Amino acid sequence: MSRRWPTLLSLALVVGACAGKKLVRPGAVGPDAFAPVNAPCPSGRKPAGSGACIADLGTRCKLDGLAFSPFMQGQSPLAGTIVPADQVRARLELVADATQRIRTYGVRSGLESTCRMARELGLGFDQGIWLGKDAVENRKELAAFTDLARTCRMDSVIVGNEAAWRKDLTVAELLAFIAQVRAVAPAGTRITTAEVWKTWIDHPDLVDSVDVIYMHADPYWDGHPIDGAMSQLSESWSKVVQASRGRPVEVAETGWPSLPGTRGPAASSPETAARYLTEFVAWAEERGVRYHYFESFDEDWKAGTEEGAPGASWGILTRDGVPKPGLTALLSAGTRTCPSR
Repeated sequence: MSRRWPTLLSLALVVGACAGKKLVRPGAVGPDAFAPVNAPCPSGRKPAGSGACIADLGTRCKLDGLAFSPFMQGQSPLAGTIVPADQVRARLELVADATQRIRTYGVRSGLESTCRMARELGLGFDQGIWLGKDAVENRKELAAFTDLARTCRMDSVIVGNEAAWRKDLTVAELLAFIAQVRAVAPAGTRITTAEVWKTWIDHPDLVDSVDVIYMHADPYWDGHPIDGAMSQLSESWSKVVQASRGRPVEVAETGWPSLPGTRGPAASSPETAARYLTEFVAWAEERGVRYHYFESFDEDWKAGTEEGAPGASWGILTRDGVPKPGLTALLSAGTRTCPSR
């Protein structure tokens, strides 16, 4: 059925200065745009350099996990951007109160500090290793991971992101990389790779190589409309569980874009993005499924890829770190206790 979000969208989205200053309600004008605030940020933290906090974001019910990438406007991993460490820290602090853990996608390009900073903020941490077609770059990425693994504790290591699905690597090559990482990762670290759900079903040898299955399921990209999207995701998850050989199955990526667009019968908008997040979190909590929601911030650089404008709008925050309509209200007004996992 079609659903609107008048209640969520009418709630104030609060971003502004903390502790004795004033909070600015984005989009509001006149005297009602400001309200005095005497309490500190819920977490006691402020985004580095801005003196601002996102009030109440996730303080009552945090997301289980978020996909994290710190690139901002004008930056792109495809262009070789090296992200400054203070930017990584500032972006982490913006989402630290909204989630219990994060996953990353690569080790280099200035992202080496993410593990340490996430730990300092009390976040669980899954380190991604980006693997592609370039053998030289893959060796550099593995070398950087080996160095990082000596200095920072990781909960899980994600060896490649959809590398087999994109056909950047054969499954045999991916298995060899997983074995290499397992040989150098600290004891007790879970080793996995992240793949679209069908890849796990088609390759039982890949299932046998990991400690936990990280599946991607995106009804939008599969062309499923928002009505019934959760049924499609649930069906995909059940199929992977059946093929898991007893290994835990986590949803490592799922989400919905907010910029207007279509993918077959699937349509994106702020309302569908808010609805999908609401329905997915309820689904995951009911079943005790662990997940990383995709993603923390909108990423402009993706608009220039085959994903187009919708691909650049999957964040729960805008590219500037402002909570999107409906999403902040959902996170801050949660009434259920987040599952203990």
